[in-house]
Amino acid sequence: MKTISYVIAIVILSATFIIGNDLLVIDKELAKTYKILVPGVFNRSVVRDIDGKEWYGLFKTVSGCVLEPVEIKTKSCPAPFSGRPGDTSGVSITVEHPLEPLLLVGSSHGFKTGSISTHFTGDRFIQAGVLIRLGKHCFLTALGLVTDVGWRHPSDIPTFNYQVLLLKYPFSRDDRQILIQHESAAGESTPSLLWAGDLDRDGQLDLLLDISNHYAARHYVLYMSSEADAGDLVKPVAELFRSGC
Repeated sequence: MKTISYVIAIVILSATFIIGNDLLVIDKELAKTYKILVPGVFNRSVVRDIDGKEWYGLFKTVSGCVLEPVEIKTKSCPAPFSGRPGDTSGVSITVEHPLEPLLLVGSSHGFKTGSISTHFTGDRFIQAGVLIRLGKHCFLTALGLVTDVGWRHPSDIPTFNYQVLLLKYPFSRDDRQILIQHESAAGESTPSLLWAGDLDRDGQLDLLLDISNHYAARHYVLYMSSEADAGDLVKPVAELFRSGC
């Protein structure tokens, strides 16, 4: 652990802090190839391009995670928070399955179904200075400037120039990648890890993160290793916005 702490310290000293840029740029071709959803009610403008893709549900079972083909069912309904009588500008997303999916992922070229190697499922805030180990060689952590002056509760302490960093042993320059950047993050406004595993079965880590830094919104992003550019570990391939407290 001393070695890992030493490496993190070096990374912190050498990192470039850029304020106000969350680094998320999804390639237009990848946006056509991949789509992610979760069950729920959305504005119709958010749920687009569902047709023309093979859809799969990622489900958590007692023995791990499995990927199974699913049929996405949509139904017109009032949009979230509309309050207008007779409003049909929203759409309800459901699937027929005994388990609630962790994620619904659509692809124009498909995925191999069955058991999925998984290192994490849940909803864990990515806090500055805390290492989240993902498998044998990968870690997720956050960097930033933390001050506890004048804050009533530890969960309220903000991290300024907040960055989420993915690390892979042996932690060379090619084995780290900044995934998210925000001006600040604190408490329930901190991005979180939702799932980590090998969705595309290439033997490398894939991630599902909520990168939002607002307590009343979720911004799901799927990162895949098989689409990563040279020198990177993963690449964002799909996103989904969801508002609500």
